[in-house]
Amino acid sequence: MYLESTTPLNEEWRSIVGYEGWYEVSNLGRIRRIRTGQGTYIGRIRKPQPVRHGYLHVLLWRDNVPRSLAVHRLVAAAFIPNDHDLPEVNHLDGIKTNNVACNLEWVTRLQNLAHANSMGLTRRGILSGKARVTEDDVRTIRSSTETGTALARHYGVVKSAIHHIRHRRSWKHV
Repeated sequence: MYLESTTPLNEEWRSIVGYEGWYEVSNLGRIRRIRTGQGTYIGRIRKPQPVRHGYLHVLLWRDNVPRSLAVHRLVAAAFIPNDHDLPEVNHLDGIKTNNVACNLEWVTRLQNLAHANSMGLTRRGILSGKARVTEDDVRTIRSSTETGTALARHYGVVKSAIHHIRHRRSWKHV
């Protein structure tokens, strides 16, 4: 877990919505059990695990049913007002494991993507690891007079990919 040096030393605990009487979350991004259970005890700190895309999740149990929940969402739900019912939680410093309350904010999907782009956290084009064409290929496709079908066959992509490249729906940064 990552804690900023500017984080207040006072740890505040609040109930987790849907798990009241079972677990609490702190403003420092820690989760603890507040009810005894098989193989556990009151006050036990849950150890978060990194999952897809690097976010930390904890496994919470209630009535013998486990559920994996994102730590940053639990902290935000407990400590950050969401008056406009925004759907996503943004890490202000861009570090997905820094789940202290002062590092989180509620945002729209568009705001979250814009923040990630401004921080250099997104991988576009060839850096995405999924690209079948390079930036030079994109320039060649855009200047080519060949049909979309011929270009698609040449580059090993579907015809709609060529259409999106030519009309700047994909590879907009080139």
